[in-house]
Amino acid sequence: MADRQKRYRVAIYVDIFVPESYTVGKDYSRQDANFVAKQVARQIEDKINPEWKYSERNYWIGNAYVGGIADTDSWGELLDLGRNDSSGAWD
Repeated sequence: MADRQKRYRVAIYVDIFVPESYTVGKDYSRQDANFVAKQVARQIEDKINPEWKYSERNYWIGNAYVGGIADTDSWGELLDLGRNDSSGAWD
């Protein structure tokens, strides 16, 4: 009999600290945060799955994606990030 697995979708929020960098009067910190978030999401499957070899059970982490970026100083952006289910990634 094959092992059955149940799939869950989990929302994980990560704080990314980006040093301020203004170039010719423009702030690129939001784009930098998005870049770092995409790099982290891209590496989750490759870096985490090998660690399960020490586990009793056969866990597996699938693809990760960036569902949005929110400035932690903006309650509106944080609330919108929590409601960000319209991108189709949750389907």
